[in-house]
Amino acid sequence: MLARSAARELAWGLPAVSREVHRWQARARSIPDQPLREDALSALRRKRGQTDGAALFSILPAARSLPLLRLLVAYQIMWDFLDSVHERAAEPKNGVQLHTALVDALDPTRAPRDYYMHHPWKHDGGYLSELVRVCRENCLRLPGFPAVAPLIATEATRAEVLALNHEPDPLARDALLKAWARREFAEATEVTWWELSGAASAGLTIFALLALAADGNTTTQLLTRTRAVYSPWTTAAATMLDSYVDRVEDELNGDHSYVAHYPTQETAVAYLQQRVVGLLWGLRRPEDGMALVTRAMEWWDEPDWRRRLTPLRVRGLATTRGSRIAAEVSGEALADEALEPEVRRQVEVVHAVHLFGAGRVRRACELIARLRPPIPLRDEIDELAMMACSVAGIESGWAIEEAERWMGRAFREAIRTYDEAAAGISASTLGAMCMLRGRYVDAARWLREALVHLEYHDPFATLKCSHALLAGIAYYLGDQEGVAAAMERCRAAITSELIDQERAYVVRGEAWLALAQGDPPRAQRMLLECAQGYTEVPPHAAELYHEAMRAGTPARVVHPPLAALREECDGRLVVAYIDDAAARAARDGTAVLACADEFEAIGALRHASECAAAAADIFIEAGRQDSARRAVARSRELHGHCQGGFAPTVRGLEPDSYSLTERERQLVELAGQGLSNAEIADRFVLSVRTVESHLYRAMQKLGVKDRRDLRARVR
Repeated sequence: MLARSAARELAWGLPAVSREVHRWQARARSIPDQPLREDALSALRRKRGQTDGAALFSILPAARSLPLLRLLVAYQIMWDFLDSVHERAAEPKNGVQLHTALVDALDPTRAPRDYYMHHPWKHDGGYLSELVRVCRENCLRLPGFPAVAPLIATEATRAEVLALNHEPDPLARDALLKAWARREFAEATEVTWWELSGAASAGLTIFALLALAADGNTTTQLLTRTRAVYSPWTTAAATMLDSYVDRVEDELNGDHSYVAHYPTQETAVAYLQQRVVGLLWGLRRPEDGMALVTRAMEWWDEPDWRRRLTPLRVRGLATTRGSRIAAEVSGEALADEALEPEVRRQVEVVHAVHLFGAGRVRRACELIARLRPPIPLRDEIDELAMMACSVAGIESGWAIEEAERWMGRAFREAIRTYDEAAAGISASTLGAMCMLRGRYVDAARWLREALVHLEYHDPFATLKCSHALLAGIAYYLGDQEGVAAAMERCRAAITSELIDQERAYVVRGEAWLALAQGDPPRAQRMLLECAQGYTEVPPHAAELYHEAMRAGTPARVVHPPLAALREECDGRLVVAYIDDAAARAARDGTAVLACADEFEAIGALRHASECAAAAADIFIEAGRQDSARRAVARSRELHGHCQGGFAPTVRGLEPDSYSLTERERQLVELAGQGLSNAEIADRFVLSVRTVESHLYRAMQKLGVKDRRDLRARVR
């Protein structure tokens, strides 16, 4: 039975739902009033999953029923549309009048009403009336509809509770909902008022009864039992679970959160956590978040309660008072031996984030390595811990290979356990690491994988950062259209004010776009201005200054502010940025080559290749042609470990002076394998003198002095 229903849904149901949705989308585009048109199209796009869920009830009848499917789709689309429309004008009388459409749609005997009577926008081109008409027509096509009509009418009438949910005053809203619950469920003593109102806010009972109506042999007993199972128990459970999943989004949007009504300290902490995180990451209102925590400290006059709020208290300090002060406060909090293990775990994760932002990267990385979370992630703190692992792996410069291996394991486990957040964070991290290594093909593959998962769950709004990195990959691969397309998607993903880490990624993406469009001065200006705003976050400031130098800003310009960060940050990658700028500003080619070696050791091969090319430019300027050729050869060697992308340019040397010919490459390969000149000459039918001449020129180009160096270079 289950297999047959699933096969029907895949083979017939899903395509049929898509056709219905596309038809309603086309109809919505013709709505005259722009606000109503936007609400209709937004509801169809954002709530498509709810439409698919409603349509799943069409697989319950033994026989396929197109009228049932069309009815379910139209009714859910109308449900979501009315919810969106009412949000624009949340007065109760407007909501009640709008939601009478839900009653009329399931009662073909009732005369349609003026649903927009109290709404400021009324001209929908007949969109809502058509939804009602389609529902009514298909109700009449269900053979068992007369038997379910009275029950469905009651459930549809109870859906007026949706109108009360949008009351902007929480106290007035709760009073209205309590009165409604007493009226509608006078004898329901085992269920709270918010559970009852939540149950009526879902259409599951209606959908189940309509599915039974598709069968002409449905009995009164089956209808009664089905309704008793769904209302209020199943629908209440579904609504509470949905409210728990959407608790952060509800807080960000100011929507009614049902789970916030459960009154224990545990639920209070959960509620505060989602609300504070929402204020910090969603609404970007850290002062309000910290004020909420301060008020919550007085909810229970108990020391243990205040300790439980410690993670939230220290969470927003980096935004309100800076990372250095935040690191000091979170460190002091950890000195409290009375902290419970779970609270200590949470504070340690936050402390590690603060340490990294304050420039104490080495200590932060040590702590982060110990705090790596299990997969699947258990809670929001685990998500923060994984994001800390991501930042440390990408931006610290330490143990990138080991971090890459851990992220790879985390990704595989996340896929196995269906953890979208862990999969998205790990895939985006692997993409950023591959980009740092110059492995652009792998980087693009991982970042596209990250987008798939982050679309489902993006706890830290990193979707835009992945798009920005894809713009950088397209730039280095010479794909100008790809850069523009990636940044268009990046901008579309920006729905609120950017925070520090997000801004650093987005500005770099905009700079890559400016470079692709042939406007280096604009790229340099954006990067420098952004870097100047990061005085409290040394790792980001250093990266942006160095990126500005890579975009063409003279080293003498970025060296002073970078040098000032040396005492502020101990990150290995940051120190490499500082040394690189210092060596270039001093026009010290040997020191720049040493920086190339350090970048290679870190794993930043693109930076290493660019460093070696910059050293070649300095040597050419000094008239040291042999050193320049060796530096170019080093740059080409490092670039050869990357995946595509244009090689760093060197001015003042002809390509023939450092690029091996095909014959030279063949002879170098054999010499590197240990063959003597005579053995090579026999293999190619050449004279020994010719082989010696080719190898001499090749070693000049590669910057090696003897065959031992040549053998090491080939390896």
